[in-house]
Amino acid sequence: MAGYWFDLDWQIVRGDDFSASLTWALANGTAVDISAWTFAYEANETSGTGTGNITVADGAMTKSNSGSGVVDTVTIPLSNTDTAKTEGRYAHDITATVGADKNTVARGTLEIKPSEQD
Repeated sequence: MAGYWFDLDWQIVRGDDFSASLTWALANGTAVDISAWTFAYEANETSGTGTGNITVADGAMTKSNSGSGVVDTVTIPLSNTDTAKTEGRYAHDITATVGADKNTVARGTLEIKPSEQD
């Protein structure tokens, strides 16, 4: 497994449900089978109070076949409870573990914006 694959820059309205799906393929378009990979998502607040960290474990994610014939897509859900955290900017990443190898496969910035009700 190679290291870093995706840039993730997401903007979410505070208190909304949100999910994102990532599909793995090689540069030539060949799907990558991720069925044996274990994923973890973490977002750490970089502005505001510093108390709004978010984590999503592998068991809460969904792995699926995008139509390629192999399990090549993972969906990361963020519930309205997760996004109700402090508004601001978060550094976030997704790690994948295959056997004894753990690598960051995606990273970027999550911004939680105020809702119209705030």
